[in-house]
Amino acid sequence: MTIIGSSLPNLEVLELYIAFNGREWSPIEGEFLRLKVLVIASPNLEQWGAEDIHFPNLHRLYLQLMRKLTEIPLSIGDINTLQSIHLNYECSWSAVQSAIEILEDQKEKGNESLQVYVNGKQVDKEQVFSDYDVFLDSDEEQVSVVSDQVQVLLDSDEEQVFSNSDDEQS
Repeated sequence: MTIIGSSLPNLEVLELYIAFNGREWSPIEGEFLRLKVLVIASPNLEQWGAEDIHFPNLHRLYLQLMRKLTEIPLSIGDINTLQSIHLNYECSWSAVQSAIEILEDQKEKGNESLQVYVNGKQVDKEQVFSDYDVFLDSDEEQVSVVSDQVQVLLDSDEEQVFSNSDDEQS
């Protein structure tokens, strides 16, 4: 990314769509000093080695299609100008958890202005864990949830069969 950062020192909006060679991106300090909006949509990006010093004027961060991202760096929350983090379109559960950790960390530090959005809805920790079960961490968990749902359906069908046979015997 040094080509972009050094070539466009006044860049304020950067949209990166499947723009990385490899699974890791570590920005260079001083590269994006005036960047206000960053959009990253990269399904293969796993590690993002960013810190608050890399984006000192960032206002809004948008992450999309980040299925493999292991975490959003906690220090991203320390950017004084950061107003919101948006996770849309198939972000990993660990990315969502990281955003919530950043939100909690900032609230503990007295920063009440940072907002986190998941699929367009403003969230806090309780909402994410109760309303957003679609962000499951692995296929194994998905299979477990589906298996539990099927078992509930089977159990209710068995109860119906038993209750119908009881009615027939009477």
